[in-house]
Amino acid sequence: MVNTFIEKLNKGRNSIIEKWVNYDNGNIEAHMISKAYDLQDNLAIEVMHETGRILGFGLANVINLFNPEIIIVGGGMSLSGDRLLNTVRETINDYALKISSNACRVVQAKLGHCAGMIGAAAYARDKVNNKEIIV
Repeated sequence: MVNTFIEKLNKGRNSIIEKWVNYDNGNIEAHMISKAYDLQDNLAIEVMHETGRILGFGLANVINLFNPEIIIVGGGMSLSGDRLLNTVRETINDYALKISSNACRVVQAKLGHCAGMIGAAAYARDKVNNKEIIV
């Protein structure tokens, strides 16, 4: 999402985020895009929806292949919450098989951007407790 945002800035688009980072695009972070989205920044809204569509296309394929009951979106992108996930859900509804998509919920991870780290730590703990060697 950040890379897409920066690419659009480099092509001449404007955003309030530029002032926040003193026109140093290397300092742009995903949470800034969410904040700009809330402030009705056109570029932030466009990039959030574009990212949601791309993620939605990918998850529609996952749903079609595996028919999951739930998809939990974690990591840094999950901090965007419904700003991102509403577009993801709309795209899934448009492109996934109806029976599968109706049976699947897409939710934000309760652990947010820490989900991956906590999951890795839990996995390591379980391996140690089971006396398995982690390679």
